Amino acid sequence: MHLCINIRKCGLNGEHACPVVFWSQKEVAKEATEEKDVKRILRYYSVFNIDQCISIPEERIPELYFNDNVAISTCEAVVENMPQKPKIQHKGQEAFYNPPMDVINMPKLKTFWEGLSYCMFFKKQRVLAVFLLK
Repeated sequence: MHLCINIRKCGLNGEHACPVVFWSQKEVAKEATEEKDVKRILRYYSVFNIDQCISIPEERIPELYFNDNVAISTCEAVVENMPQKPKIQHKGQEAFYNPPMDVINMPKLKTFWEGLSYCMFFKKQRVLAVFLLK
């Protein structure tokens, strides 16, 4: 089912879509022989963020929720006990470690579907910080 919506215009050129690539492959048995053929599918889509759209019926917008589970408290405990703990900030939508400033940047917690995803991103940046300090 397709939904006709309008895209919000901002700035000189308006909003821009992000390209999304879907690929898949599966084995398909050939009818005449016992051999299997690999069928590959590749599709490209132009996708807009829901914040870029206007006039979406309210019932079509999925309800977001945050699964506040044990992973968050475990992650916070690891951060508090981290030796030579770098500064931690939540600015923008990128997770990265900045060695000269000794800063770990993380997207805001509410941008993740669950606490475990947040912790996995944070763990990667923490490992980089510890590795680069040596």
